[in-house]
Amino acid sequence: MYPNVPSPYGPDGRLLTPVVAGQQPAHRQQPTGARLKVTRCVQLKAPENKRALLDFGIGVGVDLDRQEVHGVARLKVADLLSIKLLPQPLLKLGGAWSLPGTGMALRLKYEAPLVHLNEFWQPPARLMVR
Repeated sequence: MYPNVPSPYGPDGRLLTPVVAGQQPAHRQQPTGARLKVTRCVQLKAPENKRALLDFGIGVGVDLDRQEVHGVARLKVADLLSIKLLPQPLLKLGGAWSLPGTGMALRLKYEAPLVHLNEFWQPPARLMVR
């Protein structure tokens, strides 16, 4: 590639420097979590409401770190409940409440994979407070 920089790979394509368990080679970057999603949403709402009562979305997602394409699907009920069906089933609960007299609000969000729902208090479940 570059004339004065030696390749970390040998002629057989193997990495020349050994990799210790749990470490990545120095030339490899850490995952960024970057992704791209294209989703088509269908919303059901009452005429007097601004926000949708039921929202169903389906589409495709691209994980830019792994360079993988996968399906995405979710069902959202108001702003309280969201169930992601693809790529991994996930339950999301959330809400926001104003704090009287402060001009601030409290926002709670909880996420748990459906396969770990029987142990909802342990990771990989997450509780976020803002």
